[in-house]
Amino acid sequence: LAIYLSKKGKTDQDKARLIYAWIAKNISYDDVGFNTNNYGDLSPKGVMESRKGVCEGFSGLYKSIADSMGLEALKISGYAKGYGYQPNTRFKEVNHAWNAVKIDGKWRLLDVTWGEGFGETVNGKLQSNKKFNSAWFDVDPYEFLLAHLPEKESFQFVSDPINKKEYEKI
Repeated sequence: LAIYLSKKGKTDQDKARLIYAWIAKNISYDDVGFNTNNYGDLSPKGVMESRKGVCEGFSGLYKSIADSMGLEALKISGYAKGYGYQPNTRFKEVNHAWNAVKIDGKWRLLDVTWGEGFGETVNGKLQSNKKFNSAWFDVDPYEFLLAHLPEKESFQFVSDPINKKEYEKI
């Protein structure tokens, strides 16, 4: 896959976007895994074979393909105000994973899981709706902070990082 995508992209920006689009369009969110806490094999190989995963699988696959294409990428863990989030929630533990990729010497943030679609509650359980969203590729770091706070402050990629307490207030 990395070889195939590399041939389609001329620049690192093209390659990074191709990985994002391919995963978002070809990997589905694992509702059953999420609803039962039985996620199966979330390794890049496992996600490719099953064609499904949760954020851990999506972000791990992105990093694996990016690495294979010679791009510098990170898998980032942290807190996200996504499905099920209620305003003023205090985060007790990390609940999401996403990526950063270095393009032209600058780290760019992306969330391919959220680019795959969105979730809603049906009969008390998550039901995903697959709808490609390019908006979660190369998001301004300050905008990204409205919904994503990495565990490591340096992965915010802003000049004035915020802490968890401040994040929970916005």
